[in-house]
Amino acid sequence: MYCTNCKSELAKNAKFCGECGQEVAESSLQQLVTENQSEEKVSPSKPVQFLQQHKLLAGGLLGTIVLALVVILVLVPLFQAKKSPIIFLGENELSMQSSKDEEPIWLSRKIMDSEDWNWSWGWTNSSFLIFNVQLNEDRDKLFFVKNLDEDEKASLYYRDLKKKNSSWGREQGVKLASNIDHVNNKTFTISSSGKTVLYIKNYDAESGGQFYLHNLTSEQLIDHRVTDYWYSDDKNLIYYTKVNEEEREEDLYYVHVKKLKDKEQAASNIHSVLQLDEEKGDLYYTTTTSNEFTNNQNLYKQSPGKKAVELASGIGNIVSFVEDDSFFYTESVITEVQLSDLVQDDLAESDAAIQKPSIQDYTTIEENVEHVNWWTGETYYRDVEHTDYDSYNEAKDRYSAKAERDRLRRALSKEMYQQESLHLYYSSNGKSKKLVENYDYPTYVDAADGTIVYYKKSLDKDKVLLSEIKRVDDVRSAYEERDRTSPAYISNKHVVDLNFGEDGKRLMVLNFSSDGKVLYGREMGGNTDADEIVTYDIVKGKPENRKVLVEDEDVLFANYLPESSQLFYYKGTDIYNGDLYVIENGKSKQIAENVGMWQSRFYFEDKSLFYYTDYDDDKNAGTLHQYKDGKSKEIASGVSSFYYSKSAGLYYIADYNYQRRLGTLMKAEDKGESIFIADEVSEIFDPERFNWLGL
Repeated sequence: MYCTNCKSELAKNAKFCGECGQEVAESSLQQLVTENQSEEKVSPSKPVQFLQQHKLLAGGLLGTIVLALVVILVLVPLFQAKKSPIIFLGENELSMQSSKDEEPIWLSRKIMDSEDWNWSWGWTNSSFLIFNVQLNEDRDKLFFVKNLDEDEKASLYYRDLKKKNSSWGREQGVKLASNIDHVNNKTFTISSSGKTVLYIKNYDAESGGQFYLHNLTSEQLIDHRVTDYWYSDDKNLIYYTKVNEEEREEDLYYVHVKKLKDKEQAASNIHSVLQLDEEKGDLYYTTTTSNEFTNNQNLYKQSPGKKAVELASGIGNIVSFVEDDSFFYTESVITEVQLSDLVQDDLAESDAAIQKPSIQDYTTIEENVEHVNWWTGETYYRDVEHTDYDSYNEAKDRYSAKAERDRLRRALSKEMYQQESLHLYYSSNGKSKKLVENYDYPTYVDAADGTIVYYKKSLDKDKVLLSEIKRVDDVRSAYEERDRTSPAYISNKHVVDLNFGEDGKRLMVLNFSSDGKVLYGREMGGNTDADEIVTYDIVKGKPENRKVLVEDEDVLFANYLPESSQLFYYKGTDIYNGDLYVIENGKSKQIAENVGMWQSRFYFEDKSLFYYTDYDDDKNAGTLHQYKDGKSKEIASGVSSFYYSKSAGLYYIADYNYQRRLGTLMKAEDKGESIFIADEVSEIFDPERFNWLGL
């Protein structure tokens, strides 16, 4: 059989053309149904019609036995809706396993063409390819990219996982687009149903690219010169920015998925898009206003079908995410002072005594010195001058240095220093309140709750000594480095700009307890070399009753997880590996030694921690363990990567060969040995939510 669109030969039992993605003609589908019906006489049009009307339903939801038999024969769903298929990248091919009792199912041909494939290039880009695998919410539609080139352009493919895999033949899947670009950490975006796909093609940093929507049937151009986009699945709304050809600035547009011709311009000359509230469809963006010293921003909220609302103006920097129209931001206030006012002239008195040296001052005359004429032997007397050139040259050097300092003094009196002070504000529901001046940076922010923990810049900086500088610019850099360690401050609904903590110590807030009554932190510095993991009780917004949980100079990193009420921390002297500890139920205990800090992951759904011991960075592999319910168990050694979810279980790549970047994919069992899944595997697709417990 041949495709009616592009005339390419169709693979046996193919539902779509492997080249252009055209759906196979109905006559061909009827032939396919007839071949699979065996002796049962059922109208071939019914399962096709059913599929078109009920694409997201699994086989077990069918209404009648006859219809179920037909669909099972024709479609054979790979897995029930909501289950987690395991998708992995082998030797340049994408595969999937939906059950431990089934063989892996081949999904695609070569992800990159064979002439482009080599292990250094392939391994470098396999992570990009596997991170650009996407499943829809019901996990019955798979999207992936192929043929990534050196310009980061790729082809986009789609696979309907409800269809019987034996009908795929060796087709790649449905090709949706080519020459799509990886723009601003996005290669493509799908809707939760999987019926809408967004992407940019032929992108250029100066002029943008073509922005498309694909509905799995056809590709529709949304706009040209597009630089970025944001999608609200709940509202079927697309925001995007495009280059204004006249002013070379970016304008903001929005359009409804079902009304692509009715796009509207929301704003012109925007500075940046801050975030999108996907549930409400609200987009937050900034524009700029410049003055003599600063480029301030104005923050707006664009809601669907409404005029943009200005939330705040004169913003220097936005400190937090916007949550329920609440956020923290800074305002930059610039004052000018003479650079000479920032300098203490510790050499003024000594320089005043330095005079320009004269050669006569270093010359002495010795009178009536006896001499002998070498030719006649006659004795005679005359005066002799002695000059101390060493001392004279030293004096010249001192004077030259003093003259250079005088020139520096004159320059400092003419140069100005722009001293920036950041004022911290909290804005909620369109009203802003100044919290503090001389703000420096935060260590914890919760805009929805109105809580921020931060540090302030020192007001009483020591002046720069003239003896420490050589040039005018030295004053600026040296003065900016003279910030003194300030205590931590907190502002919330109950208190404003309240300082707390130990003098001379830097507090890093790890988190608050789930009820907000306890602050967990790590304090560093001060009069002791030991770091301390501490808690503060929050009483009417005030941190009180400081308690030390851990005091050890070898604490490297700590993380408190309010969801599980556990505090994990590492001890050691190596920034890559340390001994892993946990504090739970008020007690501290060691979990394991020599744990790779970059690789530990915590899964919230069942409070499981996975970590590596004896991790070899050169080989990218170590021994994998699971910690759960207060107990640890070893999974396997030589593990390079893994995938875990409560429903699917634990899959991992063992026996990893670093030179080839390949290993064996295994499925861990609660009881008994692990099960072999596939060999020659390089990457596993992991869409699940977890928390890194590493640096």
